Amino acid sequence: MEFQDIKTTQHNQILDEVNTQGIIVSIVMVIAGIVIFFIPSLLETEKSSVTMLLFTIAFCLVLAGILFFYAKRKYKIYDATGARLVSKTYSFDRNDVETVKEILEKGSVEGRKTVAFLPNSDHCLEVIASVDDQFAAAQLKSYVHFVFLPMTPTCYFEDSAAESFIKYLKLCEKQ
Repeated sequence: MEFQDIKTTQHNQILDEVNTQGIIVSIVMVIAGIVIFFIPSLLETEKSSVTMLLFTIAFCLVLAGILFFYAKRKYKIYDATGARLVSKTYSFDRNDVETVKEILEKGSVEGRKTVAFLPNSDHCLEVIASVDDQFAAAQLKSYVHFVFLPMTPTCYFEDSAAESFIKYLKLCEKQ
């Protein structure tokens, strides 16, 4: 059975916000690069290493501004509290797959044994959570044919369930 990836699923409480500060910074970088690009022609100097340095700086600023724009133009928020969402991936041993699957199916971490997270593994739990711990979305994935494929549907936790789920993840992370 195939499940939709957590990064592409839709939830009515998750909204995309425009990062105006990021857009302004990227525009300033591009404008600064363009201005620096034309400085040598205003100075009417011969071609020199200073001119080449200014052209290189201008090119780097314009390129960085464009890349920054595409990387930082949007972010996701949890609508109920207005908190930003962050993404994290936890890898764990195959022996703990059933425990994690049970947590996601039941929607509760009460009475569950802690899972030992590893640096790398063929199973992972991908989590998107609000910074205020009032929302969490989680999905269990397995490494198959050079890519992590979803093993479960995306499970959503809100309010106190999200807080206890995120506390559980932090407790497992410490071990």
